Amino acid sequence: MEAREIARNAGWHAPVISAGIDLLLIAARRHDPGAVETLLQETTAAAATTPGWHEWLWRLRLCQARAELALARDAFEVSVAEATEAIDQSRAKGRPKYESLGLATKARALHGLGRMRDAIIDARSAVDVARSTADPALLLQTLDVLLALDGSDELAAERARSQRSDCRSPARRDDAAAICCVGGGTAHSAPVAVARRVRPGGLVERSKGRREDVLRR
Repeated sequence: MEAREIARNAGWHAPVISAGIDLLLIAARRHDPGAVETLLQETTAAAATTPGWHEWLWRLRLCQARAELALARDAFEVSVAEATEAIDQSRAKGRPKYESLGLATKARALHGLGRMRDAIIDARSAVDVARSTADPALLLQTLDVLLALDGSDELAAERARSQRSDCRSPARRDDAAAICCVGGGTAHSAPVAVARRVRPGGLVERSKGRREDVLRR
């Protein structure tokens, strides 16, 4: 927030827009979409009137932010539409990270609509794309969604490996790594509960409450 104000006061429009989108995503993931309604309007307007090479990326990220904000409001149809647009833009621009995030968001929204089969298909696609990025934090996020919908011992084991990799990442070795390892989340998101856990014998045990936490986070 402070960095955004500094950039605004200096007349640097690009950092203001990028930071605004970051704040929108944070609000969505905190389930507080109402707090950023004005910010969404301001950021959308600023992105539309600020030309430059960033413009296409702002449009893509704004689609993702709107999809997650709609999901936080339980506006599942809107979330599916916005996530679909984010996925299409990501594929057109060759941005697998945002494609994976869009697929995971769409899967959660489809689950909210009761379209479980479609939700599982998109969740699996989100994991497949995340695997191609070699980004353990992204893989953790998408595996959480798939585990909540249609998990297995193999996926649970993969999640455990990815979490260890994320915690060992050089970028996580300070306080962010501590949050990841202790809280069960990643440096990119608040700690989240795992939808399923593996018992000593290898049996995957489902926890309904935790499953819903993951799908709604």
